[in-house]
Amino acid sequence: MKKWKVLAAFLLCAALLAACSGGDVSEVGRRIGESEMYSKAEIAQAMDEVEDFFKAEFDGCKLLRLEYDEEKTRKEAYAWSENYGAEAIVLQSDFYVDDSGRAVTLEPDETYRNYEWILTKTVFGWELQTWGYG
Repeated sequence: MKKWKVLAAFLLCAALLAACSGGDVSEVGRRIGESEMYSKAEIAQAMDEVEDFFKAEFDGCKLLRLEYDEEKTRKEAYAWSENYGAEAIVLQSDFYVDDSGRAVTLEPDETYRNYEWILTKTVFGWELQTWGYG
């Protein structure tokens, strides 16, 4: 019986640690404007890729806004398409970095605005290529 209690406590601690790691996307506001280039479903798929990556890699950060702007993509996508040899989409975001120290390469207690995410289209959907300020 004691072994089961120890095992249950261990599993509870592991679940709590897993819930605390990674970026927070629980309250992200998605903005998808009108588009002649992509369907709303295609844009949503690209946003899903960014959110998945953010959850996995942006410890101590909270994604606030994720936006598709047709004009921004038209201005920048051609150069990215040339660079990666595939059709590209540009998304922008705002996110907050807490003061926990988990986001070691970002300034604590800071909000990053208009942070760009570049994805290319593959036969399987969108693939994140690069991110940061343009």
